[in-house]
Amino acid sequence: IKDKYQKLFEKNPGLLYNITLIISPLELLERGVPIFRTEQKPREYIITFPKAYHAGFSHGYNVSEAVNIATPEWIPFAENAVQVYSKEGFLRKTTFPFEWIIVENAIYRDDMDLTNEAKEHIVDQLIKIKNIEMKSRWNVLNNSHKITLKELDCKKNEI
Repeated sequence: IKDKYQKLFEKNPGLLYNITLIISPLELLERGVPIFRTEQKPREYIITFPKAYHAGFSHGYNVSEAVNIATPEWIPFAENAVQVYSKEGFLRKTTFPFEWIIVENAIYRDDMDLTNEAKEHIVDQLIKIKNIEMKSRWNVLNNSHKITLKELDCKKNEI
């Protein structure tokens, strides 16, 4: 897809994340991407799985609502998305900060109906987040002397 729309992507690298590009299902089929069509009726839910491209179309007036939910099995997908988004220069922001979700779930894990495996996974993620944060802070503390205020182009009271 990026090949076909190269000029658009050069102009706007975050094009896929801006929800302004609709790709024809025929184009996706030509590239071997499976296509599924559904029509949502009142009181029905449609669940979109991680890494899935989805698009919708409204026929006339409507009221719609989107709800973000996740099961513990979703955590590896979220972690991967955060890594991909950061590598792409923050072209896409997450709806909720991944770290916040993990911390909240770690705090309330005993109040939720989770398997022990899910609770352990949440705690493992929290430890990972803590280690990354500690490493980042250590790097700032140990390297801040190499940066002068003049280089930062700011005044002391602005730091």
